[in-house]
Amino acid sequence: MALELSQFLEARGHGFSRFASLGNQADLGAADLIRSCVEHDDTELIAVYCEDFGDGRAFVDAAAQASRAGKPVLLLTVGGSEASIRGAQSHTGSLTSDSAVIDAACRASGVYRVSSPRQLADVAATLLGYGPAEVRRVGVVADGGGHAGVASDVVETAGLTVPEFPAAISGALRDLLPPSAGVTNPVDLAGAGEQDITSFVSVLDTILQSPAVDSVLLTGYFGGYGSYGENLARKEIETARAMAETARAHGKPVVVHTMHPDSAAARVLADSGVPVFRAVEDAAGALGVIAETAAPQHQVSSDGLPSAPVTTDAYWDSRELFRDAGVEFPAARLVQNCAEAVAAAETVGYPVVLKAMGLLHKSDSGGVTLGLGSAEQLADAFTRMDASLGASAYCVEAMADLSEGVELIVGVQTDPRFGPVAMVGLGGIFTEVLADVSFALAPVDAETARGLLDNLRASALLRGVRGRPPIDIDAAADAIAAITAVATAHPEIAELEINPLLVTPKQALGLDARIVLNSSNTN
Repeated sequence: MALELSQFLEARGHGFSRFASLGNQADLGAADLIRSCVEHDDTELIAVYCEDFGDGRAFVDAAAQASRAGKPVLLLTVGGSEASIRGAQSHTGSLTSDSAVIDAACRASGVYRVSSPRQLADVAATLLGYGPAEVRRVGVVADGGGHAGVASDVVETAGLTVPEFPAAISGALRDLLPPSAGVTNPVDLAGAGEQDITSFVSVLDTILQSPAVDSVLLTGYFGGYGSYGENLARKEIETARAMAETARAHGKPVVVHTMHPDSAAARVLADSGVPVFRAVEDAAGALGVIAETAAPQHQVSSDGLPSAPVTTDAYWDSRELFRDAGVEFPAARLVQNCAEAVAAAETVGYPVVLKAMGLLHKSDSGGVTLGLGSAEQLADAFTRMDASLGASAYCVEAMADLSEGVELIVGVQTDPRFGPVAMVGLGGIFTEVLADVSFALAPVDAETARGLLDNLRASALLRGVRGRPPIDIDAAADAIAAITAVATAHPEIAELEINPLLVTPKQALGLDARIVLNSSNTN
């Protein structure tokens, strides 16, 4: 792995300041070596290939320290194994993969996760050239329509955008280029390179001036014009130097894909800190990895929560545990028989929900009846449920109004390496079917919780669509933070979740709760 990576780096004009092989991490681990590299003046970037993180939280802390010190950490790892979740008993456990946990750890620590040794070298070269930067809105420049179209597609596939230029930028480009040129983004030079190769510089300078663009991807034939003659070869090299100076002057990343990556002009670009790629998808992929990576998250403490060990996973006790942490639930009563159920309903108010206790997935086994609007309906439902299930107890709970709310799932599963991992997604009975979820290391604060909600594919539902009002995002975020704090305050809990967490325009309400204790805490 080290030899292959060194070849990729050498091709880009970079190399190792130090190299260490971890072996089986019997004494020193990845976190120790990262901290050592932080203290090493000649190290500018830290590349890690790791198969086993050991103490995952120590790895996260060390990587975050490196990021804050201005030394980006790049991670290449293997695995996507589902082995750690085969025995999961909750929705949260069944939706949490090994890869999702590693992604959450990378987000928490500001680590750039790459998928291959070549991409590691690509991202390293880009970061060494420009440092961490905003790159999401990409200006695409090509000297042919085909390259312009393909590059735009691969940029968007990488999770980036190719926004239309403001009218002033398009107008300025129109003054620089032939009438047939494309000037709205992507830019097609339409033969301008052959007519005046310095047009690459003027076009690049014009685009980089726009506040609507964070980065530029140049794609196509640049580097090949030198084959047309000695005079053009000299001008192409001069143009390459000017392009690199323009990129530095604006402080925005510029990456180049060229059909001629071994040309003299391409070498000038690379030597000047402008990454050069043989394939346009590699250039877009490097920008995509950088765009996905944010600064290390603020680490939240769970100090102050009641920490008396949890010894039972019964629904009522789980519900009360979350309520004590600040999560709201509808009014409810725990009952043993039909008469107590009817009396409880009179107290909490109709309509009510009847839930059988002692079942992990109550709705799957007939242990939940919704919308009971009278004593007669409640008594009938209780009689039928008790006859079929014979539960030890039942919960009579006020029925929440679902008409203006969105159902979320919020859960935490304990990973053996990285500890508690929080999951937020669309909830209800179709949680595993929809699988619209996002992850973070727990506990999370309200700001991080809002980010998890924004990352959902269906996040538009939360902001209000088709006449539905937006939900109370702040209430949802506060509830998510409280739920994840419960998990970190109670290491005896292996999995926990509230599903659904009903969030309306006014509040967030837990409608069901469950915990799963570690096997060592159960009889």
